[in-house]
Amino acid sequence: MLRPSCRRAHRSFGLDASTSCAREIYANIWHADRIARINPQTGAVVGWIDLTGFLARGEVSDQGAVLNGIAYNDATGRLFVTGKLWPKLFEIRLTRK
Repeated sequence: MLRPSCRRAHRSFGLDASTSCAREIYANIWHADRIARINPQTGAVVGWIDLTGFLARGEVSDQGAVLNGIAYNDATGRLFVTGKLWPKLFEIRLTRK
């Protein structure tokens, strides 16, 4: 559940699943291959995680096969991401550009 301060971002971008990670909230965008990084104090979107290309073209064909699962491992600092009807679970490490 998003904190009240984050509901503004939730309404603006159509956010779906979310998880708290390393002083931020990460929430996937419904029917998009990206995750919003949200400041939990202000509800502002402070960045994006682009997952375009994680699944090869044709790997899923169902319209319902969308990014839908996010989990954070505090011990390793990695995110786990998957989706409805996705055949894979991805473990990723984020790096700043």
